[in-house]
Amino acid sequence: MLYLTYLALGLYSIPLITIVAAAITSQLFASESQLVYIAGKIALTFLKNLWESFGVLIVPMVTAFSIPIREADKNIPRKTLWLISVLAFLFLLSIGLYGIISSEKYQGRVEHFGKETLGAFSDVTVSYIKGFLSYFALTLGISFKK
Repeated sequence: MLYLTYLALGLYSIPLITIVAAAITSQLFASESQLVYIAGKIALTFLKNLWESFGVLIVPMVTAFSIPIREADKNIPRKTLWLISVLAFLFLLSIGLYGIISSEKYQGRVEHFGKETLGAFSDVTVSYIKGFLSYFALTLGISFKK
């Protein structure tokens, strides 16, 4: 079941991963790269069609591995700690990407690939920030409940 949780998180993160890859291959959007256009379309499609479906799938999986199976004086299970770490990493990655995309220096570069691409990148990173923060809070809240 944990494998399925990480698989779902991986699939859920595809737009985020493609934006990171697009930023790297285009030297932070300074040079032409087809991956930026592809990442923009993936992000837009994901936001319009798949965001809510994946969210509904992720919540029960995150919850399943956050259930407190410890007593007050015992450690948090390693599986839960890994899940918290992955969610925290994805949250921080989303914040970093949003900072790059929304900064004056890089916003013009991303806009060169189209206003739709800039909007999709901005919207999807904000959605990830909110989503991962929610999943992170859910995991922590359940895990530390006594």
